[in-house]
Amino acid sequence: MRVARFAAALVVALVAACGLASTAAAATTCAGSGYYATASVIQRFSTTTNATTGDPLVAAGVVGAAVSPDGSLLYAVDGGGKKVLVIDTATGTQTVTVTLGNTPTDVAFAPDGKTAYVANGTAVTAIDVATATVTSTLTPGIAVERVLVSKDSATVYASAADGVHVYKAGAWSTVGPANADALALSPD
Repeated sequence: MRVARFAAALVVALVAACGLASTAAAATTCAGSGYYATASVIQRFSTTTNATTGDPLVAAGVVGAAVSPDGSLLYAVDGGGKKVLVIDTATGTQTVTVTLGNTPTDVAFAPDGKTAYVANGTAVTAIDVATATVTSTLTPGIAVERVLVSKDSATVYASAADGVHVYKAGAWSTVGPANADALALSPD
C-alpha cells in the first residue's frame, strides 16, 4: 500500500499561501513559516533562518499537511489515527480533531478557505473549515491518495491507481494515466 511509503517520509507544509493572504494579520501570522512532521511531532520552522520556532506538538502518524489560505490553520493528516488535527498557527496548539472513518493520506484547502478536502481511503471527505465538521463525502469508487482543489474552488482532483479523478458539478470523471502518484495544478 502506498500509504506506508508516505508514513515514514518527512512531510513539509510550507506556507506558500501567505504571500496571497488577504489580511495583514494573516500575513504576519504565517510570514516565513513552514511546518514539518516526523514520526512523533509537528514542528514549526522559519523559512528565513531555517531554525525551529516554538514548542513541537506531539502528533504521531502524520502523512500529509496543508496550511489554510489565510495562514491561520494547519491541517495535519494522521493516517494511522484516521483523523485530521487542526492546529492554530498563531499559538501552535491543536484546537480540534476531526475524526474520519477511513485512512486519510492527504489534505488540500479550497482557495476560498471555506472547505478542506481530505483523500480518505476510497473517498474524498469535505470538511467545513469554519466549524471543523465533515460536510460531505465524495466517492470516486477507488482508493485516492492525493487531492488538490482548483483556483476557483469549484473542482476537486484526486489521484488514484486508475488515474486522476475530477469532481465538478456533482459528478466524477477520470483523466490521465493509471497510478498517478502526485498532482500539481498550474496557477493560471
